[in-house]
Amino acid sequence: MLWKSSLSMAVAMLVTALAACGSYGKQQPSVVVPSSLVIAPATTSTPAGTTQQFTATVTFSDSSTRDVTAQASWASNANSVATVTQVGGRGTAVAPGDATISASFTASGSTVTGSAAFHVTTAVLRSVAVTPGGAQLELGANQQFAAIGTFSDGTTQDLTASAVWSSSDPTVLRVNATAGRVGLGNTRGPGTATISAAVNAISGSTPATIARRVPKFLYAAGLAGINGYSINATTGALTPLASPPVTGTQNITSLAVTRDRKFLYAADFVLGGILGFRIDDSGALIALAGSPFFLSSRAVSNPVSVVASPNADFLFMTDLAVGDITTFSIGGDGALTALTPSAVVGPALFAAATPDGKFFYQARTPSPTIAGLSIAANGTLSRIANNPIQTGTLPRMVTVDPSGRFLYAVDLQFAQDPTTSVFAFAIDAVSGALTPVTGSPFTAGRTPVVVAADPSGRFLYTTNAVGNSVSGFSVDAESGALTNVPGTPFPTGVSPLAVAVDAGAQFVYVGLLDNPGVQAFTIDQRTGSLTEIVGSPFPAPGSVLAIASTY
Repeated sequence: MLWKSSLSMAVAMLVTALAACGSYGKQQPSVVVPSSLVIAPATTSTPAGTTQQFTATVTFSDSSTRDVTAQASWASNANSVATVTQVGGRGTAVAPGDATISASFTASGSTVTGSAAFHVTTAVLRSVAVTPGGAQLELGANQQFAAIGTFSDGTTQDLTASAVWSSSDPTVLRVNATAGRVGLGNTRGPGTATISAAVNAISGSTPATIARRVPKFLYAAGLAGINGYSINATTGALTPLASPPVTGTQNITSLAVTRDRKFLYAADFVLGGILGFRIDDSGALIALAGSPFFLSSRAVSNPVSVVASPNADFLFMTDLAVGDITTFSIGGDGALTALTPSAVVGPALFAAATPDGKFFYQARTPSPTIAGLSIAANGTLSRIANNPIQTGTLPRMVTVDPSGRFLYAVDLQFAQDPTTSVFAFAIDAVSGALTPVTGSPFTAGRTPVVVAADPSGRFLYTTNAVGNSVSGFSVDAESGALTNVPGTPFPTGVSPLAVAVDAGAQFVYVGLLDNPGVQAFTIDQRTGSLTEIVGSPFPAPGSVLAIASTY
């Protein structure tokens, strides 16, 4: 069948390579044990009836540090004065007096403890202010709001965790009330909404305005290099850039654009390195000095996935040949420097990071699981508790919705009947642990291979390699459950192996393998249904395996 010959060119090679490469393990480093634990804040003074979030940070024997707030065991020595949740470290001031909050953490047979002083005062709340005031946000961004209380003794207190939050228009801006995300606003659509916080019948509010980002450039890569296009912000139509495409590459499987949109990186699976480019004002790709970047310590490397940190200058590369994830620091000139140690995960394909830059999720194969890792401030990755989590038969790609609350994985299955599964998980904001969403897996077209969420978080799209189609879903803002949009699946050219949604959440772009090009659709803003754009598909010089866009 045509789909089988197509996939063998790009996707199957990544799976069959598993058997050819043999063992992916690396020699494990010496045992690292915890050496100390610090609680923050070390001292706090708060009125009765308010809450205080404590955090626990452990320093290990190799001098690395990690936030273990979610993994530590918490306790108070005076529950009549102040209590603390046994898991998560959220303290509550009960009555005037003093209490000591403690936390303990155990790993590799070693236990460390720390403590903090919690003083509860008699002050009375007088007013609440919501900050930042008059926020101007872009669709796709998240905003942490704070509720600042002023008390009768003239002191102020952060009451964010104690407040009851609301939005005058959740279709514009939704405010979270769950642990670890209290007061976090998720943009949902253009417009203005009033955000309010109430504590003990005293409330404050502020307006927030959300505007669409304006898309600028799109890059399509695969078996014949990288081709660049300008995006018509009104129609979504693509026009090839005046600059010539990047050629001479081998097999680009993944693209990543940095948070400041200055640099683009490409994982070249066959070449064994990462191509790096500066994006100039015209959209042209200017090769960086030192590109392609290789890991000098490795004789064989097969980069399959690159992910740029959403809030720091790091790039994460998944290496299929070795079975690990390497963190690179990104210099001011775009140059990459590998950090050590890398995180061993075993044979793996594509990955994604949460918008707050706290967690990283890796699709693993042939073991059908998703590995979860925490991202430290220095970019190093550490396994989180309760993972990897089982999913499907061969998870190829994962994506995290713009709110950071849900993760979705598509299930690719070879040598058996094609699957139609999209797995959905809720992400714990504190620990990063994954919990299956009720109703998961959800049904897409035949053999979904790529998945992308639109920047508003309202819709999700998969390309279906065997079905030659795109499936569209509406996303339940509370549960993360998926519902097919009207008309789904939508026909595409043969073997759609890439998908991306523009930064303004108005257009969907699909990369085609067998009839090279980029197919483009407009998104119905009410239903999420797709309509092909006039002039689509837009030609590409070779089969398209990865797409990235900028604004």
